[in-house]
Amino acid sequence: MVATQRSAERTPPHRRLLISRLALVARLLIWIAGIATIMPLLVTPTVEEVVALAATVSLALALALKDYVSCMFAGVVTILENTYQPGDWIEVDGTYGEVTAIGTRAVHIVTADDTEAIIPRLKLWSSSVFNASGGAPYAEGKDD
Repeated sequence: MVATQRSAERTPPHRRLLISRLALVARLLIWIAGIATIMPLLVTPTVEEVVALAATVSLALALALKDYVSCMFAGVVTILENTYQPGDWIEVDGTYGEVTAIGTRAVHIVTADDTEAIIPRLKLWSSSVFNASGGAPYAEGKDD
């Protein structure tokens, strides 16, 4: 913990949050490794108990990651379909703005009042998306 604080103090401000997150993950992994090392010394599990534990952990992970995986699949499908791209003006559930970034988990749009809205892919997947640009970037500002 002390080493994490010292390294965070020496790094640039934009990296401090990353260091604290990595320290949290490292601490969690150390606890899991410690428990995994000590448990077999205290209890000798049978094959059935190990299989039951693995199934329970798998089910818990599947339920915990369901929305994240749905967002990832929706992102891949949207990228392959190329329904909108950076520069397009879209409306999703009353939020209208210009697409600035497209990721596999979310789409970033900037509204007319210069507010960035981050819309998760799952919301885009389950609601109507209106593309005012029709797939052609900067269509609203074109001069004929």
